[in-house]
Amino acid sequence: MGSNDDVFQGTERDVTYAIISMVMSILGTLASIIMIILIYRMKSTTGHVHLVLIMSVYQLLYDATFFFSDVNCGYYVTVFADVVQLIGGVAASAVSNWIAFIALYIVWYRQKFDIFGSMPTIHVTSFLPGFIAAVIFLIASVPKSKENDNLVEISIVFIYNDMRMFSIFLNFVFVSLIMIRISRSGGNANSPQEIAIRTLARRMVYYPVIQAISRSGSSWYEFAYGTDFDQQ
Repeated sequence: MGSNDDVFQGTERDVTYAIISMVMSILGTLASIIMIILIYRMKSTTGHVHLVLIMSVYQLLYDATFFFSDVNCGYYVTVFADVVQLIGGVAASAVSNWIAFIALYIVWYRQKFDIFGSMPTIHVTSFLPGFIAAVIFLIASVPKSKENDNLVEISIVFIYNDMRMFSIFLNFVFVSLIMIRISRSGGNANSPQEIAIRTLARRMVYYPVIQAISRSGSSWYEFAYGTDFDQQ
């Protein structure tokens, strides 16, 4: 979080930091919007696509508020952005866990998973953890005169960050089990079912890897220095 109320004023380093943060927030927001538009244009009614849509909506919430959370645009603006980021960031990661778990279920049991029938459970388990972190953060941050720095640190660095890291770990576990199951599976390796399963497995490998790489810098910084990003 920047130290200046005037976002694009201050040292050259401060201004550069704010501009880069805004550009990355805009690019992330556009990427999420394009994903949502593409899904709607596909007009697909499959459960998997529906989960990707839900994940993209939560990711859009995170991307759209990234700049306001990262750069000081006023205390309560930043608080609101942080609340949305806590909910959107955790929920997007949790939905990705469901996508990976369902892929593992399909590969392991060779049968469909009732995604739409499980949707209430998916929604609750995805939304609730981030919401709890957001409530703790709000209690610690509002009003400004009674801000509890220690509780803010706990809600963001430990609760939020730990949940995101655990989500990445789960995805690695699920994808690893998928690959092990594929390598040990018998039957007709060239059957349409086996080809589809191998294709799904190959695609699933990339997400947790990219997820881990993109999260590692922020996680390391927050554990080492706390929630305030010092552009110096």
